[in-house]
Amino acid sequence: MNENKTVPSREPVRQCSACFTHRTKKELIRLTKGSDGVEIDAAQKNQSRGIYLCPDEKCIKKLIKTGRIKSRFGIFDDRELEERLLACIKEKNRNGNS
Repeated sequence: MNENKTVPSREPVRQCSACFTHRTKKELIRLTKGSDGVEIDAAQKNQSRGIYLCPDEKCIKKLIKTGRIKSRFGIFDDRELEERLLACIKEKNRNGNS
């Protein structure tokens, strides 16, 4: 008797680079280094290495303040990136975290 049992799939879990909280991949914002600097990878499909970040203003500010974004991506225009990230979390919250 060979029964085909399906194992429920689990959501991939990633860690926020600012607060080190573990969350599902869908809950986090992914940042990757592109040809034009740091890109917000909304589809989470870019082939380059990236970091994950909670959609929270505190985490964005902490990531920039601690210099982790500079050490990971080698960028120096924190202000522009911070504004883009804040706009991204507002959009994510407006769309119901999807």
